[in-house]
Amino acid sequence: MNTQTFLTTLPSDEFKELLSECVKGAVKSEIDRILESPKRPDKLYLTRLETAKELNVTLPTLNAWEKAGILVPVRIGTRVRYKQESINESLKANKNEAR
Repeated sequence: MNTQTFLTTLPSDEFKELLSECVKGAVKSEIDRILESPKRPDKLYLTRLETAKELNVTLPTLNAWEKAGILVPVRIGTRVRYKQESINESLKANKNEAR
């Protein structure tokens, strides 16, 4: 295994910009992967756990996204469900904002 280590000095602004670009690229590729994954036409509403697994996030993250208005759940009695269509729309909207 051939590894190389590079040490460099960067101003904090350049480092923040470089890190921001790396994170944006990773987020965009993850959103693309989720949007291109096979859809489940038989499953119109997803549970919180199914939604978290599909988006590869934790349940507390889903709560934060709900409070921020990123994902809007549907409440059926005491149960919380996420519409597959609204999940995809939210991802597309956030992907466009990241550009």
